[in-house]
Amino acid sequence: MDILPGVRQFEQGRPLADQLKVIPAAPGSVAVFFPAVKEASGLRFHLHGPFVPELSRASIREAKANIPLFEQLAALAAQSLHRIKELGLLTPEFLFLLPNPQDQLPPRYQRIRTAIVEEMKSQPLTPTHDREHAPAGRLIQARASLKALLSESDIEFLVDHDDEPPLWAMGATQRNSRIDHFLSGLDIREWGPDEFMETLREKASDKEGLLSTEPDEAFLSWLKRKSPPWTQELYALLHSEARDRVYQFRALLIVREQEKILAELESRDKSAVPDRPLANPERRAQNVREQAVKASDKESEIRQRSVSIGREEVKEQADTYLREHYRNADGEVTCQICKRPLPFKLDDGREYFEVVEFVAELRKRHPQNYLALCPNHSAMFRLVNGSKDRMREAFQALQGNELSVLLSEQEKTVYFSKTHIIDLKAVLEAERSLPREQVLSEDDAVGLVAHD
Repeated sequence: MDILPGVRQFEQGRPLADQLKVIPAAPGSVAVFFPAVKEASGLRFHLHGPFVPELSRASIREAKANIPLFEQLAALAAQSLHRIKELGLLTPEFLFLLPNPQDQLPPRYQRIRTAIVEEMKSQPLTPTHDREHAPAGRLIQARASLKALLSESDIEFLVDHDDEPPLWAMGATQRNSRIDHFLSGLDIREWGPDEFMETLREKASDKEGLLSTEPDEAFLSWLKRKSPPWTQELYALLHSEARDRVYQFRALLIVREQEKILAELESRDKSAVPDRPLANPERRAQNVREQAVKASDKESEIRQRSVSIGREEVKEQADTYLREHYRNADGEVTCQICKRPLPFKLDDGREYFEVVEFVAELRKRHPQNYLALCPNHSAMFRLVNGSKDRMREAFQALQGNELSVLLSEQEKTVYFSKTHIIDLKAVLEAERSLPREQVLSEDDAVGLVAHD
């Protein structure tokens, strides 16, 4: 176990998941009341049992007497997942320490992996896209863009199922990571753009399998409940991930139906302006005037707090650094998450973006350890970042230019230029040579504030 960033001390009675996280053992050891120093399990957690050891006591003997113990350990490991879930510790990050198909396990330890996988397939233990848990056998997997488009009720309508409706599985924030390999080992069904397109074709076909001139009523009702922004996202998805099959979508005549639906929705929106007539506007105005006269005066006071030394100077350097590296072909500064031009400019003509600290736990301040984000994604990255505890590790393993993150329970990516990647990895390498001390993040460190 390790203390979560920002936790100063352990508080008895406060939930464990709010204070601690489970970290992998590297490597996991095996003990027979004492460490069997030459026994390699290949696991990322420790094992202990009354095994029959070799005479040297440094390893476990290949003996029939040990077989039941390995079977019991496998069952115990699987059952322990339920208690870990109850404690709130069975998070997506926890999957990192579970054995995956890529791990080289000795044959007698493989039964532990098998027991864990089977338990997660059949019991509500696998993390879902919505941060809940469900049996892996009930889950379906897709790219983040399709998960963002289709809700649980959508896939319940679109995806064939026998008993319980399917749910979206969580996605690994980094491809080919340990978490990604473990999820692959659960044999979660893929249901991506191709399956989505094929389903649309089936829903808009007649009983003989021929294209229908009109979609069926249930399908049309489903489409009518969709908003214009949803339809735009649908077309954008098809263009980016299934562009070679867009013509099939048009052939279903759904586009024509969608045009009718959009017209109806736009008409409905125009009449839904949030306003209503007042019975006595003069009386309301009088009441508001009286309340305004009695309102409290504005007051200011100086309150002393801890000062974050040198932060503003480094953020100014980071501002210049980011403006240099994140301009598109039109010379516009873009947000590293939405990859779009920033929403407005300052009076001096410069684009406004927020300079946001990337890895919070570094000892020193570095201009390279900041991101250029639009106001919306800045707030999401700072306040609802489900990947912040593994940000440093994920970046160091980054292949390519985009780092997957979980923001407000949505899968996003942060784009890094090649130069920024080289610079920031060099910074992280330098930080590893420094002595470890507790560090405040920028959100924790604030200076003297005047309240107005």
